[in-house]
Amino acid sequence: KYLNGIAPTLDTKGTVTAQVEVTYPGGKTEVVNVPITVVDNVVEQYGKDKPLVPETYVEVIVDTTENAIENTKFKKTFWVKPDTELTLPVLAPTGKEITKDGVRKINQFKYWLSDNNKVYKGAISDSFSSKTTITAVYEFEDNKEAEPNNGIKLAQNSRPSAKDFIKNAYDDADP
Repeated sequence: KYLNGIAPTLDTKGTVTAQVEVTYPGGKTEVVNVPITVVDNVVEQYGKDKPLVPETYVEVIVDTTENAIENTKFKKTFWVKPDTELTLPVLAPTGKEITKDGVRKINQFKYWLSDNNKVYKGAISDSFSSKTTITAVYEFEDNKEAEPNNGIKLAQNSRPSAKDFIKNAYDDADP
């Protein structure tokens, strides 16, 4: 039993000590100090070794894939308390720019997708009961179709630019 019936407070992460009173069959009693490590519901793994978490915690891997630009690319492993609603501390990546058939295109991040086909738009908030891998999904943004600028009235002998006839003309200064 706890010494004087006082249980340790486990509501903040860190290390606390429980004082346990042990009574032996011969009647002798002894107080034992037991260190307890309290961990958060989400613990990020650094390096290859699993962090100190309870055995029941489940592994969740988040991967931005090779389509992310270098400074937003990552593959992170988290250990989470099972069956507990939580949010993983990750930010959406920025997609890489590629040139395909002479056209510059950017991979636009759209959503996160888990290996059990669950879609997360924005934050990854869920409860996990087994190992899960979540990857970033990207799509190429298509170039906008030109829209005619109908009903233009021009002065005689004016010299309009070709862009004057397009309603949504591309502006190099403001792409």
